[in-house]
Amino acid sequence: MFEDVGEDGRFVEIFLVDSWLEHLRQHERVTNADRVLQESIARFHISGTPKVIHLIAADLARGSADAIRRQLMMDEAPTTLEGRPLSR
Repeated sequence: MFEDVGEDGRFVEIFLVDSWLEHLRQHERVTNADRVLQESIARFHISGTPKVIHLIAADLARGSADAIRRQLMMDEAPTTLEGRPLSR
């Protein structure tokens, strides 16, 4: 958790995972108890829904970054970086 010294009251939470696939799997593993807690915490957010951004390592092959970007922007079915469907 980081506090933004340039904007009073703004906190930034960062998660690092080994792969995009692991990130997608984290979303699948959210329990009902997790959801209840997230909803409770969200009530403390002052200006609507928190902004979520995804950053990937700059040294990834350009094609991989573009594939991830398309999935985020177009709500495509999740795939691995190689383009194979994500197994559930």
